[in-house]
Amino acid sequence: MPRLLSALLIALALTACSESAEDTYRDEFPDVDRQLRVLSTEVGDGLRNAGGSDDRALAVEFGGYARRLGELRERLDGLEAPDPLEGEHGRVLAATAAVR
Repeated sequence: MPRLLSALLIALALTACSESAEDTYRDEFPDVDRQLRVLSTEVGDGLRNAGGSDDRALAVEFGGYARRLGELRERLDGLEAPDPLEGEHGRVLAATAAVR
C-alpha cells in the first residue's frame, strides 16, 4: 500500500507542475501576436519601398517574409486555443495560410 500511495503522490505532483494548454496559450500567444504585427509592418514598409528594388532583391525580401510567416503559423498551430477562442484562432490560422 505505501508504494501505491507514493506513486499516487508523485503523479499528483507531476500533474500540479505541468502547465495546462490554456496557460501555455496565454503565455505564448502574445509573443506570436507581437511578431505577426511586426511582420505586418515590415511587409507594408517593403511594399511601399518596392519601387527602389530589383526583382531579385524583392524575391529575397518577400521570401523572408513568407518564411517568417510560416514559422509563426507553425507556432500558432501548435497552440491549443481555449474554447472561447477556438473560432478566432482558426480564422487567424486560415488567414496566415491564405496570405502565405
